[in-house]
Amino acid sequence: MLERTSCPLEIKGGPSDKHGKISILIQLYISRGSIDSFSLVSDAAYISASLARITRALFEICLRRGWCEMSLFMLEYCKAVDRQIWPHQHPLRQFDKGLSILRKLEERGKFIH
Repeated sequence: MLERTSCPLEIKGGPSDKHGKISILIQLYISRGSIDSFSLVSDAAYISASLARITRALFEICLRRGWCEMSLFMLEYCKAVDRQIWPHQHPLRQFDKGLSILRKLEERGKFIH
């Protein structure tokens, strides 16, 4: 259920695989989804506490090795984790106001990064 509603990216392995579970929880965190299962709450708390540090560290590694495209990709996802919005979403979505207006703006594609 969580996979269908809050995960815009493909999940390899599915929710039964440990990598798939982590991918679902990361996407759920960025999408601001809620968790109903008590067994996943502690895993989600651990991921939310560590995810920003991990993505920043990966960005620093890419930057120091001179990998321009990967550095840009990691920077976009660092911002996505910090703001809890996907790079393809409108920047005003981080404020949780006027979601119907934001959906219309995102459909038209009229926003500046």
